[in-house]
Amino acid sequence: MVAIESTVGEVEEVIGLVKSTGLLIAVENLVVGYNKPFVSAFAERFYGETNTFYLLVGEMTINSNDAKLITELSIEGKSANHKNYGQELERDKIYAFTKNVLQWDEEATKSEMLVGKAKQRIFHLAGLRYQFMGTKNLRAQGKEVTKERIFASTNAYVLYILGSVIFHSARASTNFIQLLQPFDKIHEYSWGSAILAHSLNELRKDSRDRRNQIGGNMAHLQV
Repeated sequence: MVAIESTVGEVEEVIGLVKSTGLLIAVENLVVGYNKPFVSAFAERFYGETNTFYLLVGEMTINSNDAKLITELSIEGKSANHKNYGQELERDKIYAFTKNVLQWDEEATKSEMLVGKAKQRIFHLAGLRYQFMGTKNLRAQGKEVTKERIFASTNAYVLYILGSVIFHSARASTNFIQLLQPFDKIHEYSWGSAILAHSLNELRKDSRDRRNQIGGNMAHLQV
């Protein structure tokens, strides 16, 4: 519901641009409730070796059509992880991208990136929301909402969608910013396939962790 409320707080220009990406439907789906114990039961029956759920009625998996029906995101178009997608952007490229999409200079980008001991290059989604949301309120106060602010707020909102909805995290990889340019091509990505691939990968990780935990417990009992 937070995402919906933040959209309502934006001027029509921002909302229109976000809609043009085809990703707004993913935000609207955030308000759909689900049965957590039921979902957990399914996850416990997932086997990463076959990418299938083992159920009493047999094996089943989630395919692209399922992802489209559930998320209402497109499964057609190019992969978000296409051949030109940089898996580890150099800092100068990060600075160039953030200058174009968020209007940040190099120092602003450095201060917003979480570097730390692990040298991670990520943005806090909460920080993006804090900095860029509220364009409607600004205009209501008689303050100018420039074209630059509209575009920056739109890009920040799309980054928020990618991080919190598509890849389900409280942080957004700085690599995501390359998916925002050119902006008018964002809708051409197969976002339904992206969320499916990410979900299956997370299920495989959970399956491995669960097996390792069981193996460790059995070894402890044998000792």
